[in-house]
Amino acid sequence: MISVILTRNLSLSDDQGTYGRIKAPGFECVTLERPRASVVTHPAIPVGIYDSRVVTSPTFYSKNVDYGYGRGQLYGIDVPSRSGILIHVANWAIPIHADYEEYHYQLLGCIALGTSYGKIQAPSPDGRMLKGISGSKPAILSFYRIMDKQPFKLTVLEV
Repeated sequence: MISVILTRNLSLSDDQGTYGRIKAPGFECVTLERPRASVVTHPAIPVGIYDSRVVTSPTFYSKNVDYGYGRGQLYGIDVPSRSGILIHVANWAIPIHADYEEYHYQLLGCIALGTSYGKIQAPSPDGRMLKGISGSKPAILSFYRIMDKQPFKLTVLEV
């Protein structure tokens, strides 16, 4: 089975997100998850080793999302005592209280991939700048293309 390593960088992480890097054979990019300890609901997944496979997400199916595997087909991560943990596109990790519900939360315990860290202008009423990631869609499309629907073991580490 393929091994994928997510290494969180705790010196970069803060109350706006948990930041790291993910490495798979022939692929590497930055990651973004919800903050670790400061979030009551949907925090970053715990350090550990998890099985991951392609699943059908009802939410992404209803939004007609296709990262190359078919409508609503995303990598799901089997995290004990949690459900719906996916690898998908997102730019920020905290709620922004936007006018559109779909923008309010981009991550609920899931992992986003991107090309770089940076400041993102949120589409919230105050237009504030948030720490986040950019290039999420190209990173996801590349990851999904390279992984080619194969299941993998995800190891989550912290440094």
